[in-house]
Amino acid sequence: MKGKYGCGTQSIPKVISKASSSNAWRGITKIWNQFSTNVIWRIGNGEKISFWNDHWVLGIGSLNNFAISSIDGDRSDEKVAAYARAEGDWDWSKLNQILSKEIL
Repeated sequence: MKGKYGCGTQSIPKVISKASSSNAWRGITKIWNQFSTNVIWRIGNGEKISFWNDHWVLGIGSLNNFAISSIDGDRSDEKVAAYARAEGDWDWSKLNQILSKEIL
């Protein structure tokens, strides 16, 4: 979508309608706010997805809202990969310190 419609460099882009837009694109732009709130990630290696700010956990939204303590500037930029072990599973010792058991 970004390549075809030039929606910027954000992972989940902001979209706008132009006079030259197709009917389909104008329709997409009208419902984009509803649509984008339901977009979730495919994690892959986790190096591009913000652990705290991106909506990557289905039904949860931003994990920043569920942190046990406040997330300072350095930690707010952490990626999902920061909480995974080299073997590919979660680093539970880190996760237990930052999120409640209900979220985990």
